[in-house]
Amino acid sequence: MRRTTLSILILLTLAHTILAETSFRFDEYKSEDFFKRGFFYYSETKYTPAVEFFIKSLQYNPNFFPAKIWLGKAYRKAGYLSSTMETWQEVVDNGGADNTLIDKLNNMYFRVGRPDKRNLIKPYSHFRTIDGRKWDGKSFSQPVAVYADENNGVFITGLASRAILRLDPNDKVIKKYTSGRKSFKMPYGFALDARAHIIVSDVKRDRIEKISKTGELLFTSGGTGTGDGRFLGPEGICVDIYNNILVADTGNCRVQKFSPEGVFMMKFGSKGDEAGQFLKPTSVTVDEKNNIYVGDAVNMNIQKFDEDGNFLEYVFGDKKFSTLRNIHCDKEFFLIADGVQGGYIYNRDDDSWLNIKNFNFNRDKLLNVSDLFMTRDRTLYVCDFYKNTVEVFVPEAFKYANLETDIELIDTIKYPRVVVYASVYKKDGTPVPNLTRENFQVRELNVRMTPLDLLTSLQDKEKIKVIYLVEKSFKMQNYLPELKEAGSYLVKNILKTKDEVRVENFHQSRWTGLKYDFSQLRILSSMEEDNYNTINDVSRPLYESITELMNKLSRKALVFFTTGEFDIEKNFKNYELEVCRNYAIANHVPVFIVNFTQNNEQELKELARSTGGQYYYYFKDAGRLQYIRNEIIKIPINQYVIIYETVKNDKLGGAWREIELEVDFNKLKGKDKSGYFIPE
Repeated sequence: MRRTTLSILILLTLAHTILAETSFRFDEYKSEDFFKRGFFYYSETKYTPAVEFFIKSLQYNPNFFPAKIWLGKAYRKAGYLSSTMETWQEVVDNGGADNTLIDKLNNMYFRVGRPDKRNLIKPYSHFRTIDGRKWDGKSFSQPVAVYADENNGVFITGLASRAILRLDPNDKVIKKYTSGRKSFKMPYGFALDARAHIIVSDVKRDRIEKISKTGELLFTSGGTGTGDGRFLGPEGICVDIYNNILVADTGNCRVQKFSPEGVFMMKFGSKGDEAGQFLKPTSVTVDEKNNIYVGDAVNMNIQKFDEDGNFLEYVFGDKKFSTLRNIHCDKEFFLIADGVQGGYIYNRDDDSWLNIKNFNFNRDKLLNVSDLFMTRDRTLYVCDFYKNTVEVFVPEAFKYANLETDIELIDTIKYPRVVVYASVYKKDGTPVPNLTRENFQVRELNVRMTPLDLLTSLQDKEKIKVIYLVEKSFKMQNYLPELKEAGSYLVKNILKTKDEVRVENFHQSRWTGLKYDFSQLRILSSMEEDNYNTINDVSRPLYESITELMNKLSRKALVFFTTGEFDIEKNFKNYELEVCRNYAIANHVPVFIVNFTQNNEQELKELARSTGGQYYYYFKDAGRLQYIRNEIIKIPINQYVIIYETVKNDKLGGAWREIELEVDFNKLKGKDKSGYFIPE
């Protein structure tokens, strides 16, 4: 009897063990199956179902780290940044993260919990030197102006070398700009307008010139003299928010304004040391409100004027400048180049000052500072006139940080050809465009893949696809004439040969007024459709319009026409405004806002700014709408398409293949890991 009972107990134990093991294997199988299905949807850029299947995978196996990592990726692409961080933090806390994932998470925490601007700009340290003596035949001498565009291109004006050089992100000279087929006599001031045309002042020829981005001379204006539109040694130059050209007419002790076509418009200032007068105006800049600032190298002051040239006030009166050179202003900082003292960065938010000679750099190496320029990511370029160099400084927080490299998608439709879609950012989220094949390496199973072909995500860099999202609320009826005029502004200036516009209207429901088209009449007719009602939800049409645009292989933008008269909490029902913003950022869709009121201005401004778009209050900025196409073209493209051939092995069909992407750019490095299922 005892033996029988013992035998039964042993059999029951074995059965329980077998059942438990079978159940475990079943759970493991279901977890992997749901993971594959989630990965399939992710590869199809269908992020909401991808999230659902990754969650199902984790329900069967909560410790399946790959599903948890890809769940975080799907949350991020869908716009749920906080969910991404929570999910990835769980992976880190449970020991499932490598350094690549930890770096990604740290970068996200850095951007979300970002310190204030005052901490972002100090301390600075020296990063690299652009030496004007290194390029035979393309060197620059006596640099007087430097500018860095949104695509990481650097422009340097050489006074003695009589040319403007354009450098790529790896500091290689890719273009030399001259005055048509001749050299400049003595180029000094430099500016880029909204169409990326170069405007330069020639001190010796007493004129200004506009040159296309391809190097074609578009016009010259001026000539020696004291009359309207004439110059005596023009130096500083800038463009205002309407693309008008402002010139510091140094010898005539005044500032002159010209239209974008080079036609004289107005002048202000005279010789003297009183308010509104100058003795040697060498530089001019404008702020975001179109106020004008003029630096005077003899009076050693900076004066502020309104856009009509009326004196407003002296600025920085407590600062004693010695050799005032160039000045620049943006929404956050005021830059002042002083030949002897080095130069200053003034933080407009907190009234703090930084002198560049206090940076982590041997002050003896800065001999004569002629210009400063700061990029969006706080990189600072400093012209040294005597040394023939441009010194590059970065905030200490960014110097040793990895680039954030993000593998967004892997295409194996033409396997064994593998196509990797990736984007590259700096630590603060600034895009890194214009990288070359030499900046990338791809490895599969630690084997470097060659040959490597590199493209951008655009099939046609000059073509744009735009969605006009038009609010059709009862309140919008009050602005119908303005809506018609705004639409007219846009379609007349935004459409080129290959461009296409889609019109999406919404009130209680959303409907397509016009599929992608290029007819100005049909576009305007769709925008002006007489169908108005109350609005319940703003978030769904906004989110769905971003979805419609995100996979277009051309330049793209969403233009949102709104009254702004909605409740951010009540009318963002399906998706929070933050989710819509993160969704647009993650999928590279810039949002442009045309607001007919000033309601919710701060929130809408941030939506436009953070996605790379622009905000327009119609009754102030209507004239700027004609340049919106140029703003779209200027948006940096940091999505790269990396193509390589892998080794095909039919026996491995269905197996997971891990890949690793590395980026090396100007001493900064980035890495990401991803993978794909080998096609069966």
